[in-house]
Amino acid sequence: LGRPNAGKSTLVNKLLGEERVIVSAIPGTTRDSVDASFNWRGRKIVLTDTAGLRKKSKVKDSIEYFSNMRALESVRRSHTVLFLVDCAHGIEEQDLRILRQIEEAGKGLVVGISKWDARIDKDHKSFDTMVKEWRLKYPSLANVPIIAFSTLEGQRVEKLLEKLVMVRENSRRVLGREPLIDWFQSCVQHR
Repeated sequence: LGRPNAGKSTLVNKLLGEERVIVSAIPGTTRDSVDASFNWRGRKIVLTDTAGLRKKSKVKDSIEYFSNMRALESVRRSHTVLFLVDCAHGIEEQDLRILRQIEEAGKGLVVGISKWDARIDKDHKSFDTMVKEWRLKYPSLANVPIIAFSTLEGQRVEKLLEKLVMVRENSRRVLGREPLIDWFQSCVQHR
């Protein structure tokens, strides 16, 4: 999920190992949510390539309106959401709206900073600095895994999958009553 041209379709093609969905520099190329499945480390994973989500005021026609609706429906039927943010733009107001909808739907979340290879002003501390700023500015991201990756170079694409599987497994864990009470008491004591 993400805004137009965040790299969603390119990533889907990379993960599938074939050109299954159309990729274009023109925003709005993906109009419908498309499911595709593949096996990764013995797990069946179903990906949904969604249309880029624009602000309601920027939606120009009924096709785009329904594309947005189908993308949001994809969130509701998913287990875990990979939210892509183009590293050139960072998190903007529209991203926060989308993140709120993912949170309200109660879905697991991993944030992927796409096109990391295209960032010119990076050094060995760029990623850590960016993540620290985001976590301070947007407290809802405090415990969300954030990964910078490059689809074109294949950099950290496997790590994205690892984090998505980890978040999915953690969201399925059932805590018994006693561990929950112990955890709650430890939180109260630390305050």
